[in-house]
Formats: sequence, C-alpha cells, structure tokens
Amino acid sequence: MARHQYVFRPHDPFPCRPRRIFMATPANDGVPRSVFRRDELTWIDGAVADTMSRPETWVKIWTNVLGLRADAIRVDPARTGSLWGFLYDSNFLAPFAVHQQVMARSLRPENRPALAVEFRHHPSELELLKGDDYTCSAVNGVLAENGGPPQVPAPPSEPLVRCDYCGSSYKQGEPRCTHCGARRE
Repeated sequence: MARHQYVFRPHDPFPCRPRRIFMATPANDGVPRSVFRRDELTWIDGAVADTMSRPETWVKIWTNVLGLRADAIRVDPARTGSLWGFLYDSNFLAPFAVHQQVMARSLRPENRPALAVEFRHHPSELELLKGDDYTCSAVNGVLAENGGPPQVPAPPSEPLVRCDYCGSSYKQGEPRCTHCGARRE
C-alpha cells in the first residue's frame, strides 16, 4: 500500500507529527537537510519558495532569525547513548530552516536589489540588523551595492542597549529583550 505524500499549500502549518531531533552541534548556524524526513522537506521547500516569491516578508524573516538563533543557543546539551549533542523539536527546526534558507537566498545577486529596497522600507528593522554582529556585514554589503545606506532617520527618543544574552539591540526602557525575552540586569 502506497504511503500518502504531502503536497505543500501556502500558509499550511508544519504538517508532521512533532518529534525530537538529535544534532551533534547547535542549530544556531545552520540546520542540515539530512535531519528531516521527506514530508518535512517538502513543507520546508514549499515554504521557502512561497516566502521567496514575496520580498516584502524578507526583512521580517531576517529579524526573526536573530530570535531563533538565540533560542537555538539556549538548548541544553543532551546525551544519547554515548553521544553528546543537542535535542531540538521538529516544530522549531523546520521553521528555523525555512528562515535560514530565505535569508541565504535573499543574498543571491539576483535578489539583492529587492532586498535593499525592502531594507529601506523598514528603517527600524534595518538599524537592528546593522547593529547585530551576525547580520551587519551582509546588510551593509547589500546596501553598499545598491545605492548606499538610506537617509538616517532621527535617533530614537530612548537610547538602544545591547542584550547580554543574544546580543540584539532594543530600547533602553524595555524591561526585556524584544528578541529573546531575556530580562535586563
């Protein structure tokens, strides 16, 4: 009897039953495709294609990656038999893989002009991304190739502070980091 194969439809939630995925290294810098099953990969590939067709969502994806990376780092090491590694939930890893692939594909030469336009449409997110060590060089490179940085808006009424936990910048008046939720000390 043939097994039913999943077919992606835009805006579908992750279709697979949650499971734990063991990885030898933390997922903050990438999730290998080999950890996913066929239906999960179909959903990931469909979600990436759907998101890439809508450039207006790319900047939101870039800012979400900062929070997802912080969540990936927070996972405690686990032991499986004699191996040490990290256990992640598939419902976390699949969207994280989508976000990372969209981020990488938006940096392709053919997509950089559209990404620069979107950065200019979102000045507050742009400042956040330029202030983060993980994204600043890519953001500055895209802007430099496509007409330079946008006109700098007036500085925020409250100064920005850097989160001690994830390194993101947020307004000084906020009691918690807006990306990882860590409390200010």
